[in-house]
Amino acid sequence: MDSHLSDEQLARFNDGELSAGDVAHVEACEHCTLRLREMESAVAAYIEYRDIVRAPLLPTPPLAWSTLDALIARNADSKRWKLLRWWPHLAIAAASAAIIAFIVHQTVERPSTRASELLARSAMVILPGGRLISLRSGDRTFIRPAVLETDAPGESDAGSHVRSLFVAAHYSWRDPLSARSFREWRSGLREKRDSVSVIRQSGKEGWYRVRTDSPAGLLQSASITLRAADLYPTGETFVFQGEEPLELTDAPVSAPESAAKPQHVQELRSEAAAGPEDTLHVLAALDAIGADVEDPIDVSQDPEHRHVLVRGSGLPPERKSLIADALKALPRVVLQLDAGPSTSSTQPSTSRKSTERASSDIPPDFRRELEERFGGAAALQQVTDRVLESSSSILARAHALQTLAQNFPPATVQRMPDRDRDLLRKLQRQHGAELRRVITGMKSDLQPLLGASANAPSVATTDWQSAVPALVAAGQDADDLLNRLLAGSYTQAFGTGLLHDLPSAIQRLEANVQAQEHEVR
Repeated sequence: MDSHLSDEQLARFNDGELSAGDVAHVEACEHCTLRLREMESAVAAYIEYRDIVRAPLLPTPPLAWSTLDALIARNADSKRWKLLRWWPHLAIAAASAAIIAFIVHQTVERPSTRASELLARSAMVILPGGRLISLRSGDRTFIRPAVLETDAPGESDAGSHVRSLFVAAHYSWRDPLSARSFREWRSGLREKRDSVSVIRQSGKEGWYRVRTDSPAGLLQSASITLRAADLYPTGETFVFQGEEPLELTDAPVSAPESAAKPQHVQELRSEAAAGPEDTLHVLAALDAIGADVEDPIDVSQDPEHRHVLVRGSGLPPERKSLIADALKALPRVVLQLDAGPSTSSTQPSTSRKSTERASSDIPPDFRRELEERFGGAAALQQVTDRVLESSSSILARAHALQTLAQNFPPATVQRMPDRDRDLLRKLQRQHGAELRRVITGMKSDLQPLLGASANAPSVATTDWQSAVPALVAAGQDADDLLNRLLAGSYTQAFGTGLLHDLPSAIQRLEANVQAQEHEVR
């Protein structure tokens, strides 16, 4: 380090106070040049943090600060002060530069980190359906649904032009007023600068404003305003290159229709009835996160077939957020995740608070027989845990197939587009394959009780849908038998009867699982 300039000398370089030899050294030395740039970046990051993050949190000073020029003028007659007044500032500047250079990686990232945190939390907020948004640019204003069914352009020239700007900037035109769309656009930028400001009301935080600038792109700047209480997005401002600023805000749904409103707004507001494809897409989205099997959820259409109802109860907050996020982009979906199960729901009860333990009420002689077959008490308990868990999983998969069969009978499948038919085939095959895997493992665990059982009989069926009710019944029967046998209370004679019925119950279940290997028709 002796051959390089000190932090104090580098600070003096910016003030033009270095000797010609030291200036030449900075310009030629890569190490000192890099340190100088780091100091400059640290100072810039601190100024940004002070002005954007810290300043809004500080109270207004009772007296205005005196400027440095005023202090100099006030003491201009003192030559001694003139001589000495620079040294404290140089020392402070050098010390500050060293401190800021040390924490630069923390300070420079604060606006971006804060922006990412606010956007991530806001993206989890469940927005109400049927919202309208107002788009205003200059003297032009038009209203449209907050979420469009497709990315198709509107009918008005203004709407088509604005849409083309969003598409070219890779910003969602389908759902523009949302933190999720803002995050997706922001994450795709190579160069960006973030800032976060706090808008106060009556001394309290009323809103946060997240702004991202990207001078190199068509969309040069975008900002989103989030309500501080719940991070609900209330507005956005977009600055496209060569265009007037565009403002997006919530519009009242109950706003009166007027002749001045563009005709395409009324047409966009009219929502089509929910069809089988809407239910299919909801089930596919739930399947992608495992919610169609793991969670107590019921999917159905309302009596008027206007929406797909997704009902659930007893879900933890993080699971609700995950489900809402998975279904957010789908039209005609109503979430009722705090409601009880639907009265029409046929979902079997498959959830257990914990894996059941072998009952102490099993007759001692019969328990010893089971332990001998499985190789000891510990082995019997392990098999009990695995088998009961597998049985519960089979019931959950059977319910998922039952939901598909009820919503998509063969006649409905015939009318579906090829892409939706392929999606239905994929879901049905996934459930069938998982059923096959689970029952194979369960049979292996139960082998000491099944012995050399015969092959499963075939189930005559014309399509997989018609085999689902028998599958659900067989799964429920096998589950009841296994719970009584491995975790129940009974007599020696009753246990012997359960062992006698077990092979046929497993064969019947396996036969109905095999029936799900039919092609979707």
